[in-house]
Amino acid sequence: GTDKDALCTLVSAVHALNKTVDSTDLYLGECQDPSQLIQELVQGNILICMYTVRFVLGLSSIKQALDTAENLSAAGVVFLVDPFVTGFQLNPMPMKLPGLIISSADNSK
Repeated sequence: GTDKDALCTLVSAVHALNKTVDSTDLYLGECQDPSQLIQELVQGNILICMYTVRFVLGLSSIKQALDTAENLSAAGVVFLVDPFVTGFQLNPMPMKLPGLIISSADNSK
């Protein structure tokens, strides 16, 4: 979790990629594999992950993204819903790390 007085840096998964990852992979921002990210950049910070159509199709999961964040010692996680996914039902689920889902750019204002 986060300390009540601590400020955490927001770190996009795409910006924390290690150099061994094929940067042409369209789904790197989904936070599905901790080995793709640099732990030193994520540790103690809030990891930003993309929620894409692959989550709706069951190819990616919030649980796996949370496991990735936990494995990298992130303080929390934020999911940004891809605009192509709007209109799909997002069911509430417990998270083992502090986190939130921003369902649209309009909801982030």
